Amino acid sequence: MRFFEKWNRTSNRYLIASAIFGALTVVLFALSGFASLLRANYANDLRGIMMTVICFLCFLFSLLTGLSLKQIRQETIDEVRQLENRIIRLEKEKE
Repeated sequence: MRFFEKWNRTSNRYLIASAIFGALTVVLFALSGFASLLRANYANDLRGIMMTVICFLCFLFSLLTGLSLKQIRQETIDEVRQLENRIIRLEKEKE
């Protein structure tokens, strides 16, 4: 099922992007003044904070998209196999 392999590759790419954005979020969180913003309610490095938040949102989006594509692919393969089995069973009943 070649079409489903394309879905699998796309899903894997999203999951790899998710891992990259997750690592980038951790690094940017450590480098930015995000913790000081939470403690003292001021921002000394607004750009670093915004990059952290944007990377975290990209991490969530790519993770959810990758997992959703994996689930949709698996359900579609199961559905196609069920249809193939029904067709085979109907052909046997005709004979």
